[in-house]
Amino acid sequence: MPKITVRVAGLLAAGALALAVMLPSVALAADPDYATVSDHAAFSAESNDPAFWCENGTKVDAVDGNLGFTQVLEMDYDKVIVKAGANEQGNFANTIFNNPTAGQTVWADTNGNNQYDAEKVGDVDADKLISHIIFCPAAVATATPSDEVNPETATPSDDTLPNTSTISQTGTPSSGLPVILVLGIAGLAIILLATAPVAKRNRR
Repeated sequence: MPKITVRVAGLLAAGALALAVMLPSVALAADPDYATVSDHAAFSAESNDPAFWCENGTKVDAVDGNLGFTQVLEMDYDKVIVKAGANEQGNFANTIFNNPTAGQTVWADTNGNNQYDAEKVGDVDADKLISHIIFCPAAVATATPSDEVNPETATPSDDTLPNTSTISQTGTPSSGLPVILVLGIAGLAIILLATAPVAKRNRR
C-alpha cells in the first residue's frame, strides 16, 4: 500500500506541474488583438448601405448570425464598419476601422473611448451589441508595366543606326563628293594648260 500511495502522489504531482506549465500559454493565446478605432459616425439610413462606404462592400446582419459584442476578422480589409444594436447611440453608432488585418477583433465602440468594454454588466456607458458589420475589401495589387524595352519592338536611336551618308536638302549625298568633283575639274584644267604649248609647237 505505501508504494501505491507514493506512485499515485507522484503522478498527481506530475499532472499538476504539467497543468501549471500549460495554463499561462493558454491564457496568453486567448488574449484578443483589438483593431485600432479610426473614427466614428452617427446613425443614418444611408450609412446602413455598404455602397455608402465603399464599392463591392458586403454586409452581415445580426439576424444572419450571432454577432455578439465582438467579431474576429478572417482576412484583411480596406475598411470595416461596425454598427451598434441601437440607433440612439449618437455620434458613435458606427465604429470605423481602417485597414484592419486578419485575426484582429472589432466591436461597436458606442461610448467612443476607443477601447473594448462591452461586458461591463449594468454599465450604461458600456459598449453595445453589434447590429451589423460592413466589410470593404482590401485593394488588389496590380502589376505595373516594366521599364524594360523589348528589343524586337524598340525603335533604334541615332546612336544605333548604321553610319550612312545624310541627304542634303537638294537630294545630293553630303559625303564629300562635291569636293572630289572640284578637285577633278581643277586637275583637268592644269593638264590642259600644260599640254597647250606642246600642241602649238607641233603645229609649227
